Amino acid sequence: MSYSWDFGDGGTSSAAIPTHQYDVAGSYTVALTVTNGYGCTAAASEAISITKNPNVAADISVYPANECLVGNAFEFTSASTIAAGYSLTGLIWDFGDGTTASTDLAPTHSYAAAGTYVVSLQATVSNGVNTFSDNATSSVIVTPTPAIVITSPAAVCSGTTVDLTAAAVTAGSTANLSFAYFTDAAGTIALANADAVTTGGTYYIKGTTAAGCSDTKPVQVTIDPAPVVAVTNPAAVCSGTSV
Repeated sequence: MSYSWDFGDGGTSSAAIPTHQYDVAGSYTVALTVTNGYGCTAAASEAISITKNPNVAADISVYPANECLVGNAFEFTSASTIAAGYSLTGLIWDFGDGTTASTDLAPTHSYAAAGTYVVSLQATVSNGVNTFSDNATSSVIVTPTPAIVITSPAAVCSGTTVDLTAAAVTAGSTANLSFAYFTDAAGTIALANADAVTTGGTYYIKGTTAAGCSDTKPVQVTIDPAPVVAVTNPAAVCSGTSV
């Protein structure tokens, strides 16, 4: 007697009582053809449904969904579900850029280049007898940090205003930035009348992309005091004498 199994996912077997593992949840049709020693055959099929292993369900949360490149890190968390009687025995994070982590339920990770990355997690549980694992994936988008180029305006005399919103001040910066103007480096105190500054000092320009990434640079305003001319009228002279 010979047996020909087709498990519906490309896997086959010729064993009388085979075992088969499915890697992807879904519906499959399992078919069996039996041939006896006389060449007679009989066939049967059965539809089965494969779901995720109920003992563990890996899950990934990412904050924030999009992030700027320099000086920022994504926060990843796993809310993996574990069945009663099982304990978590392993986590393998793959951050999509060639780096991995294996012990932390809530790792953080910074990316060295802009792009879209697929993050994957494999969670493994065991009850001391059986071991099960599940995988989850998520994607993150890393956008480049904008660059602001500042050219401080030329010094002016007292009584003349300086326009920090002029295009020449931020020429060479990343294109299509939205600019805001502040009196402090933290960007908490807005500069009123940035297009008509009357007081010299250091101010700050923040440029923000449509994705919310920003850069802040200082700009110097120099307002020189107006000169003071003191005049002493010369003494009177007689006609014919020059002054």
